[in-house]
Amino acid sequence: MNNDVAVFKLRRPMVGPKISYIPLYNGRLRRGMRLKVSGWGLRSEFANAPARHLRSVIVPVLAHSRCVQQYQSFIPITRTMFCAAKAGVKDSCSGDSGGPAVYRRQLVGIVSYGYGCARRNFAGVYTKVGAVRSFIRNALRQ
Repeated sequence: MNNDVAVFKLRRPMVGPKISYIPLYNGRLRRGMRLKVSGWGLRSEFANAPARHLRSVIVPVLAHSRCVQQYQSFIPITRTMFCAAKAGVKDSCSGDSGGPAVYRRQLVGIVSYGYGCARRNFAGVYTKVGAVRSFIRNALRQ
């Protein structure tokens, strides 16, 4: 799941009262940064239908070493990834993949995957936007 990102270029701009551009975050991710994650995914790991309304949650960024440790038996966590969750309480869930992780109105991450939802020892895994920034910009230029 390294560099888990896709870019779609629309033929026409989307318009609406709640639609706008979001700048790409270029700063350094720090443990404890509080990110707003949004999506229409499942409300819990055992739910059988996605949320009817857009939902959001605030989750803190975990230390990279802790993220690596949590997933060491499953997949390698690279420098283009980070983990965020309120352990055992709040997290992104199935169906939220591709959604935004926002810090101070800037796109910091993209929901990638996780093992379950809000499990105590498995935080959500995100693609680090700063690591794929040039890919995104190049794709939008074409």
